Amino acid sequence: MSRTVARRWELTGELVAESPVHVGNIDDAIKTDLRQARDGLDRPVLPGTALAGVIRHSLPESVRGDKVLNPLWGRLSKKNPRGADDGTGEGSWVCVDDAVAPPDTIPERRDTASIDRITGGPAQGHLFTREILPAGTKFEFRLTVDDKETSEDSPARRLVDEIAELLVGRGVEVGGATSRGLGRVRLTHTKLRLATLNTRLGMIATLRGDYANEDLSAEKTTTPPAGVVRITIPWRPLGPVMVAESAEGTTLQVIPKTTAKYEHKTEQRYLVIPASSIKGVFRSHTERIVRTVWQERAPDRFLAQMRGIPVVESLFGTAADRARDRDRGRRGAVTVRECSSKVPLPARQWQAILTADLPESATTSEDRVDKDRLARRRTQQRIDELNASLSGKDLRFVANTHVAVDRWTGGAAEGLLFSVLEPQVTGDVWEPIVFDINVGRLDQADEALTLILLLLRDLCDGWIGFGAEITRGMGAVRVRAKDIKFEGPAGATRPWSSVHGRNLAELLDDHDLAETLLASWPPAQEENGSAAS
Repeated sequence: MSRTVARRWELTGELVAESPVHVGNIDDAIKTDLRQARDGLDRPVLPGTALAGVIRHSLPESVRGDKVLNPLWGRLSKKNPRGADDGTGEGSWVCVDDAVAPPDTIPERRDTASIDRITGGPAQGHLFTREILPAGTKFEFRLTVDDKETSEDSPARRLVDEIAELLVGRGVEVGGATSRGLGRVRLTHTKLRLATLNTRLGMIATLRGDYANEDLSAEKTTTPPAGVVRITIPWRPLGPVMVAESAEGTTLQVIPKTTAKYEHKTEQRYLVIPASSIKGVFRSHTERIVRTVWQERAPDRFLAQMRGIPVVESLFGTAADRARDRDRGRRGAVTVRECSSKVPLPARQWQAILTADLPESATTSEDRVDKDRLARRRTQQRIDELNASLSGKDLRFVANTHVAVDRWTGGAAEGLLFSVLEPQVTGDVWEPIVFDINVGRLDQADEALTLILLLLRDLCDGWIGFGAEITRGMGAVRVRAKDIKFEGPAGATRPWSSVHGRNLAELLDDHDLAETLLASWPPAQEENGSAAS
């Protein structure tokens, strides 16, 4: 069945990734658990199905609930008493194309591990890799809305304006792991064109590409959306802080994790603490707080460790448990952003360190020692060159050698000597930690705010570290309560409405707020108890 279309609005531009992006695809030929989606020409893409869904869901409630605008997205048929479609369904008037990245875009591999609450090591079966597209990646974007009216204030035009304001303003989050810092994209170089399809001259002009251009009034905004609290945490390391990754093929065994960002079509590399690491640390500590209050031990089974504390599940979500059909997954209220260094690493000097050769094979032990010493000296020279290029930027790198001591001989344990490239920071080098809390997702608003305040207080008191080797002198940070800022949410109920524009020190000194929160603390346990999981 055909339908009459008088005009077509076309919104185009570049979707720019403000954080790494991953939209998954299955490909058994690639040795990665979660591969980035590609089109038939092997170009990385953001599928139109994914974009259409997040755009529709991210529009303001006033738009999603509008009885005129919402039907433009289409609707399913209802069922008649006999169970058949009643014919009331309608296709969408909105079409979103696949957003394609340049074919030379090189994805990164990002390893992710879950930490067992009992052992403190990686949870068995919960280590996986995913491909991500670096921040700064640009995608060609095109969205059209067919219009059956010709009035200047038609529903189709109003919907296009709302979509443009959303994409240009605060953007959307698309793909996987959005609560762990991935998927933030924003529309730039925006153009809105109008094609007239109900007249002969209009159709000819459209076929020739002669569109009528429209100006957009949408502006970029950094404020959190309605119903969301944004917490900003400036911090400085007290020593080396890094998320470690292996350095195969060099005399260094461990190096800091870095990430790429495309800036003015040039790739820059930055030190990074992935949002998954920050969120994991925060979640683990909140679980520790509640279980300490409850005086109970974490269950032995890993997925059971993630369950049984409703206020933590409400904040951080929980994964589906395939072994138990009744235990379904849930998205939490917290979204954490990646934290990277402000100082880019000089590409040539950094790459030289990563490509430093291992000592060649030798026939005698003396030759082996000489070649190893030469390789280490060459690596140190390249580190010195890197530090020289970073002079005056409050960042330098030191290669420290670690060794495990044999308890029997008192000497170095065989095969347990390794070198770590550690970042040494003396100034304001790291971006602040930023995380959002969607208050509308919280089941226990008072208990959740209490837990967040306790978490941040412990962070300021030095109880929480980030990254690798936190039990061996690394990962310690300095955070001041007066520097932690709260923003939003608009129109929220108490107690969350009292946090806007204040810092942590002010909230901790607010006796009225403390009395309100303590009335519902500690959080109630489930009837069966989480330990029984």
